Amino acid sequence: MILSLDTETTGIDLWHGARPFLVTMCDESDNNIWWEWRVNALTRTVSVVQDDLLEILDWIRSADTLVLQNPKFDFIGLYLTCKDLGLEDSFLEAWNWDKVRDTLTYGHVLASNQPHDLTAMALHYLGVDIQPYEDKVVEAAKKARDWAKKHRPDWMIAKAGLPCMPSAKEKVAKFDMWLPRRVLAAGGGDSSWETVCADYANTDSLVTLHLYKKQVELLKERDLLEIAHSKAAVIGILARMEIEGITYNEPRRQELTRKYADEAYDCAKVCYEIADNYGVELELPKGGVNNSLSSFVFDHLKVPVLKRGDSGKPSLDKSVVTEYLSMFDRETEQHQFFKALSDKRSRDTAITYMEGYDRHSLPIHRLKPQWRHLHPNVNPNGSDTLRFSSSNPNEQNISKKEGFNLRYIFGPMRGQVWYSIDYENLELKIPAYEAGEDVMIEIFEKPNEPPYFGSYHLLNASIVYPDEFWPIADEEGLFKKKYKATLYQWIKNFGFAIQYGAQEATADRAAHKVGAFKAVKAKLQKIEALNQRCIDRANKYGYVETIPDKAVNPNRGYPLLCRRSSWGSISPTLPLNYHVQGTACMIMIQAMIQVQEFFDNISASDAHIVMNIHDELVIDAPDNRAGELDAYICKELMEKVGDRFGIPLTCGLTVHKNNWSEE
Repeated sequence: MILSLDTETTGIDLWHGARPFLVTMCDESDNNIWWEWRVNALTRTVSVVQDDLLEILDWIRSADTLVLQNPKFDFIGLYLTCKDLGLEDSFLEAWNWDKVRDTLTYGHVLASNQPHDLTAMALHYLGVDIQPYEDKVVEAAKKARDWAKKHRPDWMIAKAGLPCMPSAKEKVAKFDMWLPRRVLAAGGGDSSWETVCADYANTDSLVTLHLYKKQVELLKERDLLEIAHSKAAVIGILARMEIEGITYNEPRRQELTRKYADEAYDCAKVCYEIADNYGVELELPKGGVNNSLSSFVFDHLKVPVLKRGDSGKPSLDKSVVTEYLSMFDRETEQHQFFKALSDKRSRDTAITYMEGYDRHSLPIHRLKPQWRHLHPNVNPNGSDTLRFSSSNPNEQNISKKEGFNLRYIFGPMRGQVWYSIDYENLELKIPAYEAGEDVMIEIFEKPNEPPYFGSYHLLNASIVYPDEFWPIADEEGLFKKKYKATLYQWIKNFGFAIQYGAQEATADRAAHKVGAFKAVKAKLQKIEALNQRCIDRANKYGYVETIPDKAVNPNRGYPLLCRRSSWGSISPTLPLNYHVQGTACMIMIQAMIQVQEFFDNISASDAHIVMNIHDELVIDAPDNRAGELDAYICKELMEKVGDRFGIPLTCGLTVHKNNWSEE
């Protein structure tokens, strides 16, 4: 039996009060069944009927295949609803991720850079326009809100009381679809509203089922069904991660906030003092740029304009400020100003992030008030290149950079340890081994030997700055130590620019040397040949594929559509970047699946995955021998995944007993 399932909720922030108030299902005969629960207009809480919930679990349990659009959201919503009633164990027993199919993920596999919302895909794949149903819901909700403001102003108190919930905001959305029925029950409104909510919800579940059938048909035609199943297998793991949450220490957050606020103030003082020397009363924005800052920089400091924004005004973004820092000597006012400005911006940004952590966090236990939980929403289909995206808050930007070290506040609770398992040089090894680039392969396979000591950046340094590099090439770290503030930083910027597809002028500017781009390309001819193959494939087919996973489908990789410009061409900087980054993401997805299977079936300890940050997997395990053993087994499992893609991989393992920033 194939069933589709859809929930309608009172908001999108499930961890701060939003809950499903309507659940619909549809079977293969297009029969709908639905359950609706009363929403308290004052508190926006949902009065769930327990017998209804148990019936829903029976239906979920009986399904051979359960089809959803973005199942992680519905899973979390139903899980929290069951938890509210003490039924979370029953729910987890009924829900089997092996039976779940995700139309959103299938849509991403079929067309990675196209819209994947249900409305867009229904129109594209089925020729069915469901937008009018949502429009009717929103229109009815607006009229119901107007009636409530006039006749039941007490219902509006929730605007201030529940700021995280869309229903509590002035703007009406589909999350308010419960409101028209409440107005009808209170003796107001239009009788036509009675069916608006049900029509919309039933249509969603019906369309989801038919969309799934069409997607399966297309995936089979393109030999992509196994790849789609493989990609979707990570969704259940992400759901577990979201439920487990990320622990952070609230006193540390407050401490770091105060520290960065003081440092930002000191940096601002430096900027003001330099401006005073010119008789200028400077105003510094907390983020971005204003007329005062722009005028002072270009009219008084007399720096050249390196870049302009979309409006045509001179830019002072992060990349521009970084270039100014390398352009001027440390003793100059220009360097001192831009150093202070850069440091202030980084601390302001860090404070903003930490304020977000406070806003989105939940207490773990009343007896442990210093520890709080974040439950970020991780989207496995959040980018064209397969990289995960994250929100509420974004766990992908928890920085460990100096002056922006947010990892200090995160870490294990007493009795636990965090293990960071990080793929070493993943996005460099992929093209090196695939292309057979001997120079780079030798670097990776001899990490402790001169002249490069395992460093791709030192290879570039030997090509771009040979006169500075070769006299000191035999001693590890000497080039970096001697030129850290200038040449080494430039060559790092240059290396990342090339890695992520920068064009010649941009790369040369990062290296501060004309001809650097061509020199490296000439040295790494096999990489350049791979790049050209990716470009040719993208221009011919419109997409590139990741390296095939031999255990899933040895004939095909994950197709990634390359965006075309308005005149129809594909930028030559995109194809190799998509190919490499997409392959890296597929490797990490399979690594997460292997690790989770190990935890489910073999693990000697109560360990779990905390989060994934690009090439890094963070594991929480007990602080004992069993937990340590599990961490090293996970490291081995992650390394073995490389065999499936033909890429020899190694992982670093770091132990964090106190906080995530410690090495």
